[in-house]
Amino acid sequence: MNLNLRLLPAIFFNFRLKIFISLLILFVGFAGCAEVEHLDQLLTLKAASDNRDLQEKYVQERNKNLKALLEAIDNNNISENFDQKKILENFGEPIFIKQITENGQAYERWLYHDAAKFTATEKVYLYFDPAGKLARWEHIKPPPKEEKVKESSPVNNPVQPSVLKEQNAENQDRKN
Repeated sequence: MNLNLRLLPAIFFNFRLKIFISLLILFVGFAGCAEVEHLDQLLTLKAASDNRDLQEKYVQERNKNLKALLEAIDNNNISENFDQKKILENFGEPIFIKQITENGQAYERWLYHDAAKFTATEKVYLYFDPAGKLARWEHIKPPPKEEKVKESSPVNNPVQPSVLKEQNAENQDRKN
């Protein structure tokens, strides 16, 4: 057997290189499987993030439209000549639409309010006749916030022991 000792380091290096490449291929292959396995979950998280951005834009747009509508009402810039199309162009879609009847008259009632708050917010109701013309509107302001009166209780306003002793002594004197 004629083994050249000079070739031994090259053979050993070549063998190590083959092992390294094999391990690298296996690692990349399994890592790719993990990505593919969780791809649907990753895409769901991305969609939720994108959806949140859209929700924030939606709320901002609705609140901008509400502010414009409130300014128009305050400045008497809304008239009964307005129709649904003109309201939509100027103030956007309402939060809620409902068909109602008052005194035998059919109306379509549109509600505008803060898109993120459900209570204690300004509301504007627009009433349209069957022809789609604005019949009247209603601006409802939230009630003013009440300040809560802080009640004193034994926990918040403890009686000093010396006062209790005096009160007990007075009660004893009364009994005698």
